[in-house]
Amino acid sequence: MSSTITPTSTDGAASATSSSNMLLQSFKSKVVLTATIGGVLVLAVTIFLAVFKISRGIRSYRESKRRRRLAVKVGTGRKGRNAYEIFEWEGVPA
Repeated sequence: MSSTITPTSTDGAASATSSSNMLLQSFKSKVVLTATIGGVLVLAVTIFLAVFKISRGIRSYRESKRRRRLAVKVGTGRKGRNAYEIFEWEGVPA
């Protein structure tokens, strides 16, 4: 005679425990553990580089904005320069 197990309220807790045991069991393989650690490291380095690039972009944008304002504000005895004079002074062909 085979007995069948009917789900009860305690079986949910038992299945959660068994699934966590299965998860821990899967990390006992060195290949899986190494791949997981490698993936986490690659993800961490990627996030670090992305944050670095974004912050550098923000800094360069603010610096160029500051230079533009300063170039327009500081004129040679006048209120400021227009865009054509700024490009001409920098040597950019108009």
